[in-house]
Amino acid sequence: MTSLLLLLISHADQADAILARYEKTMRAMPTFEVQVTCKSQNRPDIHGELIIDGRKQLYYHATAPGVDYKLTISPAGYMEVDQHVRLYDEYPYDGTNIEYKSRISPIQSTLPDWLKLSNLKRLLPQNAKFTYVKKEMAAGRSCDQIHATITGPMLSGTIDCDVAADGLIYRFLRVTDSSAGHEVENWELDKYRPARSFSASRFQVTIPDGFAPYALPYNGPPAAVGTRPSLLGFQTPAGSTWNPPYGRPLLLVVAGHDSVPSDKALKAVSGWKGVLARSGIQCALLSDASKPYDAKGLLYDPHRTSIAALSSPSTPAFFLLNSKGVITNIWMGFDSTQSQSLADEIVSASTASKSK
Repeated sequence: MTSLLLLLISHADQADAILARYEKTMRAMPTFEVQVTCKSQNRPDIHGELIIDGRKQLYYHATAPGVDYKLTISPAGYMEVDQHVRLYDEYPYDGTNIEYKSRISPIQSTLPDWLKLSNLKRLLPQNAKFTYVKKEMAAGRSCDQIHATITGPMLSGTIDCDVAADGLIYRFLRVTDSSAGHEVENWELDKYRPARSFSASRFQVTIPDGFAPYALPYNGPPAAVGTRPSLLGFQTPAGSTWNPPYGRPLLLVVAGHDSVPSDKALKAVSGWKGVLARSGIQCALLSDASKPYDAKGLLYDPHRTSIAALSSPSTPAFFLLNSKGVITNIWMGFDSTQSQSLADEIVSASTASKSK
């Protein structure tokens, strides 16, 4: 028993030395580039190029068969673009490189954000610690493997790291079980390259033509032209049932409650009120939120029935209904430079539907 205790103490001391080596290296190299491979049993390996620039900027480009995803966080803006599904999302830059949970792609979860930590002990709860396991090869380098077991009422699992003599991690495996299910995260890392700065162009992503803002939860195909969606599920900010004002053409604007393109669209629509009114078009602003606080004064659907009936795949979206509540036209997305053109299209479409 005494020998076993001494061995465990020795392995804990070795682990502390390895962790200190890693922390020293990462503190000396706050800005770096690394090649990442995220491995999974259920899909092809995802290869990523990752740049972490201190706590301020981040660049991640992940590729695989059917995968082409970019995330950039910098003073130039927060932008993620999924080329495969032709969607994008953006947020204001808040001065840090913390990611928002992606609404357009599960590939963001392949980003090893634990690399932002110089102290790996912060990955563990207070009752857990790393111990030394053995020497093994990773990315062609001799590494020290350390292991930690996590136990708790909400989460349990293990973490294994391979740290080389240069103080860098070349393999990281995290296995967890929680109420969300069983999850295996397995990364291989190689070709670290320290740098003091990167070209600003590396942190900028241009939205390709034809891409739509982030996707809403899938409820089947979008409401089609010629259908009459039920709108009785929407409520006013005061919580009363909203009665759609049929009898005249109605423009429904579906806005994302935390979507920058939607905010721009709502600002533009407020400037269209006179043009729409003169053309006999009523306007209703609908939020994709299910709570009044998140809806920020717009109509909202707490039970998700009417928003599901519209089934807009992205926000902002514009649905033009005729006087009988039948959809005649749909527009997806919003470009500030084309605001007036869109307003003119809506007026023209309404006029054309009246003449039929």
